[in-house]
Amino acid sequence: YPWDHSLSYWYESRLSRDHRLRQFPYHDLLGLWDVGSTIHEPRWRYHLNVDALPWLRHHVVDGFMIFPGTGYICMAIEAMKQIVQLRKTTGKITNFHVKNVVLSKPIIVPDQRPDSFIPDVEVQLTLSRMKTNDGSRWESFRVFSYSPEGSGSWNEHCSGLITVDMDSKVDEVEGTREEEFLVSSYKRKFDEIQESCHFDPKINPEKFYDDLRKSGNDFGSTFTCMTEMQLGRHQGWAKVAVPDVPACMPRQFLQPHVIHPSLLDSLNHLAVVLFKKECSNAPLMATFFGDIVISAD
Repeated sequence: YPWDHSLSYWYESRLSRDHRLRQFPYHDLLGLWDVGSTIHEPRWRYHLNVDALPWLRHHVVDGFMIFPGTGYICMAIEAMKQIVQLRKTTGKITNFHVKNVVLSKPIIVPDQRPDSFIPDVEVQLTLSRMKTNDGSRWESFRVFSYSPEGSGSWNEHCSGLITVDMDSKVDEVEGTREEEFLVSSYKRKFDEIQESCHFDPKINPEKFYDDLRKSGNDFGSTFTCMTEMQLGRHQGWAKVAVPDVPACMPRQFLQPHVIHPSLLDSLNHLAVVLFKKECSNAPLMATFFGDIVISAD
């Protein structure tokens, strides 16, 4: 028996130690940070299936369960939340800013097989700093998947740019004037949209979602969140209720999210209403997001 405790008989690799003492638990939308990657180009891995995420059954397009495009954006947001802490960045996140998001190929989520086996899809998200000379804070993110079913190959599904706004000390002269000006400008824009739609009748959300199902976009309870809407010419406004996602989760438990994919998806349904009105009644999926800012709180 080694009574001399000055000698260590235990050897553990860096990867084993970093995995065992990891800072963040498994996130049901992001998985785990891969300790084999670096904080300069981090990577997250997780396995997607309908058993762990039953709300995926509520997003059906043309008869297929499709992982919502907003899910990639929510994954990138949760990744930024972790990497800011891993890099020990000072300050507190106030906003997440996402731009130029390209949805190149959807993830078709496999359903339970006749033998009761539930297949999953391995998903990886990577972040890498933009290599520019102007001190850019933007990170490039990409989402890939690997499914042993079918071709058994890697596919890229989404790419885009993301950054965060950190809180800063209040300027003694300006105070919070700039932030208040931005908020008031958004409010004025919203008031203008409401006013322009004032003369048109409001649309029944239940009828809208029923018509969506008939045209191929079959959304369940966690994705039918619009409670009121009104359209003008090429614009409109709507009220959206936050869905009760935990109710359909295993043991009614949902990990914290800045914003859940089903809610972010529902916020885009107004664009679907406008598309159906102005363009076509065909099934619809987003393929590009130009610019999105989401508050951290």
